[in-house]
Amino acid sequence: MSAEARLRLTLGGFGALAGLALHLLTDVRPEPTAFLPLRLAAYFALAFFGLLAALAGPIRPMRATAIAAGVALGLALLATWASLRFGTGRPWFDPARGLLVGPFVVLTAALVPLVMAGGWRDFAPLFAHFWATAIRVAIALAFLGLFWLVYWLSDTLLRLVGIDILRQISREEALVFLLSGTVLGLALAVTQEFARVIDTALDLVLRLLRLLVIPITAVLWVFLAAVLVQGLDDTFRRASAAGTMLAMSLGALLLCIAVIERDAASAPGNRWMVWAARLTAAVLPLTCAIAAYA
Repeated sequence: MSAEARLRLTLGGFGALAGLALHLLTDVRPEPTAFLPLRLAAYFALAFFGLLAALAGPIRPMRATAIAAGVALGLALLATWASLRFGTGRPWFDPARGLLVGPFVVLTAALVPLVMAGGWRDFAPLFAHFWATAIRVAIALAFLGLFWLVYWLSDTLLRLVGIDILRQISREEALVFLLSGTVLGLALAVTQEFARVIDTALDLVLRLLRLLVIPITAVLWVFLAAVLVQGLDDTFRRASAAGTMLAMSLGALLLCIAVIERDAASAPGNRWMVWAARLTAAVLPLTCAIAAYA
């Protein structure tokens, strides 16, 4: 068996386990005491798959497995410990598990480039791993959406002749999570085989994102000027501002990073773009403070 086939089999299998773990964390509702070991195992499987999917290609398989297992165990213990303050399990967006699953996934994703780069002090590899991982995940998610589109079309076609086995499968939530995890793992494995394509896509994505820096800078400064005129209380009465401000701040931060690039030699030569990124970075503390106030 080739190395590519082994990687696909490994990530496909662990993806299936991660899908079942996500189903367990979001939909299954046993008693809290009985659920504790399963919760720990589910958090571990979810984090282990995410870390292994990112590390398995650039790092040797055994070392990648050991690193992913160690980091995933620490994350799983922390998440399980945090979940002890809640009572019975509830669905995805409830505090009992849902709001723990969301930050847990985000934290795991944030640790991937840090683990791959070997720390946070060397910005160049951290930059490359962060964006490459983001592009690989975006491609895998797009393929997952394509898979379910083909699945739906296939189900529609078979039901024309009275065969509804695909619909029966899709009604089982555990099987839906399992299939999604398997497909996502296979897609991530395939993206590992095309590192040069990912690098080319990274350059394209960064150049496109830089086009948004100047408009976003203008929008942020206009918003801050309006806030100074109208006041915070009047501004926040019109809509839910906290989520909007956090999303805008995160987007602006990503655009600034896209302009900074991995080093000075790779940074864009457009002075207007560089100054726009500087002005955006200058207002980011204010937008984050406004989000915290909201």
